[in-house]
Amino acid sequence: MSGISVLAIAAQSMSDDMSRLATISNNLANATTPGFKKDIPIARSFVEVLQAAGGNDQLSFVTTMPVTDTVVDSRAGSLHFTGGPLDVAIDGNGFFELQSEQGPLYTRQGNLQIDSHGRIVHSSGIPLAGDLTLTTTQPRIDAQGNVFEDDKLVGQLRIAAFDPRTPMLKQGEGVFAAPDAAASRISSSKVRQGYLENSNVVTVTEMVSVIETMRHFEATQKLIQGYDGMLDKAIRTLGEF
Repeated sequence: MSGISVLAIAAQSMSDDMSRLATISNNLANATTPGFKKDIPIARSFVEVLQAAGGNDQLSFVTTMPVTDTVVDSRAGSLHFTGGPLDVAIDGNGFFELQSEQGPLYTRQGNLQIDSHGRIVHSSGIPLAGDLTLTTTQPRIDAQGNVFEDDKLVGQLRIAAFDPRTPMLKQGEGVFAAPDAAASRISSSKVRQGYLENSNVVTVTEMVSVIETMRHFEATQKLIQGYDGMLDKAIRTLGEF
């Protein structure tokens, strides 16, 4: 393999480290965001990248193809008490179902609000499925997600569950979309009024990942500097003949 090839691959490795740092930084920035699900950087093996290139040694393909990808960590965070009547959390699996203009969306964020039309909406403004409308900001919500004003049943929070292997697609602001082939089902999880789910980001773990990634970046940087020095010395030596 030529020196230029080695430098190109090392540069790609540093680029992937930067992508990994961006993912970790986003996790840390959302460590206190209710219901946030962290992204996990996943590094594909070099052999897998070559196989994707058709088994050919196509350097231009390998060095421009990201080796680092991300998957969503869907594990639940802990719950904390707020006492807010419009704060709800899911004790178990599942997602609150939202109804956008483009179709159903899903979230674990339960810091609900009431819009100007009296509808219960997600913090992004997307209404909950079922078009739940209130005339008060003090509803009662039971463990099954039934919403009451005084003793009048207004509707029910719809909680959808998916196969744990379903890749939920982040849409921003704590909202997810499900793949078209994924079939939702009604979850048996309980709703906890007056609680919010914490982010599942563990700050200490993310900081350790930052240190590991920075050390790898610095090691690769030294490799490039050393290889560049070797090439420079070889060129100068050959120039003496």
